[in-house]
Amino acid sequence: HGTLTLIYTSSEGYNPIVYRQSTTQTIAFGSRTTLRSGAFNDVSSMKANYSSEFVVLYSSSSEVAGQLCAPTPASGADLSITKSDGRTLVRPNDALVYTIVATNNGPQAVTGATVADPLPAALANATWTCSGSGGATCPASGAGSIDAVVNLPTGGAVTFRLTATVDLGARGTIENRASVAAPAGIGDPLPGNNQAVDLDTIVAGGVACDPAPGLVACWPMEENGGPALIDGSGNLNDAALYGTPAWVAGKVGSYALDINGTSQYALAADDDTLDPTGPLSLIAWIRPEQYATQDIIKKATNGGTNGYELSLATTKADASSRKVFFRINQVTSGDTYRINSATEYPIDGSWMHVAATFDGTTMRLYINSVLESSMELPAGTTIAANNLPVGIGAQSDGQRWFMGWLDEARIYSRALSLEEIQDLYGNRPPVAADDAYATDEDTPLSVAAPGVLGNDSDANNSALTAVKVTDPAQGTLALAADGSFTYTPAAN
Repeated sequence: HGTLTLIYTSSEGYNPIVYRQSTTQTIAFGSRTTLRSGAFNDVSSMKANYSSEFVVLYSSSSEVAGQLCAPTPASGADLSITKSDGRTLVRPNDALVYTIVATNNGPQAVTGATVADPLPAALANATWTCSGSGGATCPASGAGSIDAVVNLPTGGAVTFRLTATVDLGARGTIENRASVAAPAGIGDPLPGNNQAVDLDTIVAGGVACDPAPGLVACWPMEENGGPALIDGSGNLNDAALYGTPAWVAGKVGSYALDINGTSQYALAADDDTLDPTGPLSLIAWIRPEQYATQDIIKKATNGGTNGYELSLATTKADASSRKVFFRINQVTSGDTYRINSATEYPIDGSWMHVAATFDGTTMRLYINSVLESSMELPAGTTIAANNLPVGIGAQSDGQRWFMGWLDEARIYSRALSLEEIQDLYGNRPPVAADDAYATDEDTPLSVAAPGVLGNDSDANNSALTAVKVTDPAQGTLALAADGSFTYTPAAN
């Protein structure tokens, strides 16, 4: 008799790949077993009989992965191992936590299997703990590299949790490989799953953003190369770069990112700080180069996962054509919670500052620091949290690419005020103070520059100009642009 195997994603969205099995003699599926931990989707489909190995493919938001599957052997022990720290980008002195799971898929029980994890030099101060399930046993704890003898009954597993620090001088890539091996005398019909490797890219440097309440991510884009956009907020929400985008002169600072609209974007891994369900602000400088549906900052997928997005609309027959838009919870609400700018985004080489805010009640959209659209939402409306990465310049699955230049992207867990958005845009209004002058009766008064501008200020250090609106009630006033003036009283 044969075996019927169903392989699928454990739940909607990106989640572990699991399977259930039943004999074909009597269809009765056993308990669910994890085939691959992590966040994956889109398992390849096959409806056919097989008598040897076959490959199952699936993907995450950033990689294509696979598994070699085979019929249950009559003897030996199919030992397998998985390993992950849940990271792709790390920094020097980061604390990493690896989860390593060794499993016996049967049919024979194994006493005296070896789990090994010889640590690379980039990892320091390592300690680990271990626990068994399904009757499996292992050493309770240890320090440094793992070289442990474990006992794995059929269906049993041991889980190691190894904590280590990235060495301050480490650069490049951390390749950390673990393995499981049966003792002599017990064969393994599928040796291809006896090793697992975790790869992390080390990022260093970056520009810090000015501290601000609620700033959860800030990408100044001043790297001018390298594998990532470094988060200047201090929250370590670095964004991995895909497709090798170019670096160009920045709108803010020295550099900006130039992405091609077909394959280049950045992803910041899912983190609780990036999942504000209430107040939110999304900010960026953009210089688009085409009219198309393009995502600027997005933690959602159209038709798949609710979340938030700041995006550009393509050419359409309605009022949203070629406009900037801010939307939340598209999957369940469509365009109910969407607002569009009044201004079309440019494709003529001009920069545009875009800012979207939600204060828990009202959505607002600002273009070049001017409020252009707002909408009040029903009481209790929240933004759906999810486990997707934040896409910068594309959706997290690498679709809806932005083409053009990007600079100074930010996410806040609060709604910024108009004044704060004006600060980021660099266009705060000047502050004018009242002036008072005195002169003797019938005596003209002349005041040199800066005159009436002497006690006024501009937060952006722009030159101030004086303009006369009306003459005084008595006499005449000759006012120059530099603030100097002459007042001539009316004759008695």
